[in-house]
Amino acid sequence: MTQPEQLGLLSTDTARRKASPTFEAVVRQHGQTLDTAIQRIFSAADETKQDKARQIMGDSLSAISDEELEVYLTELQHLLDGWLDTFERQAFGGETLKELLGQG
Repeated sequence: MTQPEQLGLLSTDTARRKASPTFEAVVRQHGQTLDTAIQRIFSAADETKQDKARQIMGDSLSAISDEELEVYLTELQHLLDGWLDTFERQAFGGETLKELLGQG
């Protein structure tokens, strides 16, 4: 039986990839970009909301435990979400952006 290459059955895309050294360079570059993105995601995941709040607020949060801070941050997030929903309902005729987009 003959090889697909001999019959001309290889797609031009496959043949171009085999012949092009720049294809490998592009793949390598995208691989490095993907590795960098994954590292950023996992390093950002290591930093908690409490760590970010402590970094922003500095010494003013030194006397507050992580559990208390988590409660405060959750309450603040709830207030912000409510305020944003109220603003969106006023701006968009009684609907939030999620509702307008059919996501909520």
